[in-house]
Amino acid sequence: AADSITRYTASHTILVSSTSQGGFSFTDPQAFNQIQLFATTGEVPQRAAAAIDYNGSPAQLASTITAITDQQTGALRITTTQATADDAVVVADAFGDELTTYLAERQDQLRQDRLASTLTRLEALEDQIKEVEADVLIPAADPTAPGALPSEDPVARAQLDALSRQYSVVFEQFNSLQEDQGQLVLTTLERAQP
Repeated sequence: AADSITRYTASHTILVSSTSQGGFSFTDPQAFNQIQLFATTGEVPQRAAAAIDYNGSPAQLASTITAITDQQTGALRITTTQATADDAVVVADAFGDELTTYLAERQDQLRQDRLASTLTRLEALEDQIKEVEADVLIPAADPTAPGALPSEDPVARAQLDALSRQYSVVFEQFNSLQEDQGQLVLTTLERAQP
């Protein structure tokens, strides 16, 4: 009689939603494909392998899972088949937990990076504006003469106007970034069960 090998499958189910007023578009296959890619490639498999003290490579561990999306419901199911029921649960939950955590951290970091970059650009424009402002007014040839007024350098005035418009655009971008732009939210709907 041949020995039968028993394998156990477990799935971790995540609900994908958004905090923006418009909501997450479940009809955007690219967004779902990217979430699936994050689940099986890069940082998430590394974190999952570390979380469960996996001895092999993170890529090898990632090859044991599948990430399947249901665009109609916004669900993502991370499934694995392992030699024991406990291993199946541990692996599926590790990938689900690490994906949820990593995407939240990544969104926060990207937002902070954009804010810092925009603030740096605002500060650079402020410095340029101050430099050009000093060149706009040309002192009168004889400032002591009655009614002597400084004149404007038309080139410096044009530069100042252009810099002011740029500053206005970047300032609006900065304000927009500071407002809640909405984020993708992954919430565990059901933890893995063998």
